[in-house]
Amino acid sequence: MQQADALTRVAIRPQPLLNRSEAALQDMIRDWLASRDLPPLSLHAQVSMGEIFRVTTSGAAGRAGHSAYNSKRVDFLLVGADMMPRAGIEYQGSGHFQKDAVLRDAIKREVFRKAGIPFLEIRAKSTRAQVYRVLDRGFGLPPTDTVETEVASTAAPVSP
Repeated sequence: MQQADALTRVAIRPQPLLNRSEAALQDMIRDWLASRDLPPLSLHAQVSMGEIFRVTTSGAAGRAGHSAYNSKRVDFLLVGADMMPRAGIEYQGSGHFQKDAVLRDAIKREVFRKAGIPFLEIRAKSTRAQVYRVLDRGFGLPPTDTVETEVASTAAPVSP
């Protein structure tokens, strides 16, 4: 009831799901998808990790594991036609490293690793070529250019 009461005392307005740099990255990912010969993949933004992963351990350990990631979101998720996750993409934009961001990212990385899903990290101000290189590596595709980059991919290639 407290939550309902709290809502009676505030004004609420919609806001964009993505900021400008996230929207620009989304466009690059969509362009990359259109330029590669991959099975159909859909791109989703701001996906709750509690919706895409399930702990298979029962009891207190399972509940604690689920709680560790349940309220976290991945910036972008590539999903196959079967609606199964194929890769998570974390954008480390200019405001990314605040408060406990390093711990949050470590938890996300570990959940994706344990699930066998690539977790691809893209830094702020990455060029289109750098973004494509991270995505190509994540999907085990040969590079389409010779741009060297410091952008990291922290998981094994995915099988599309």
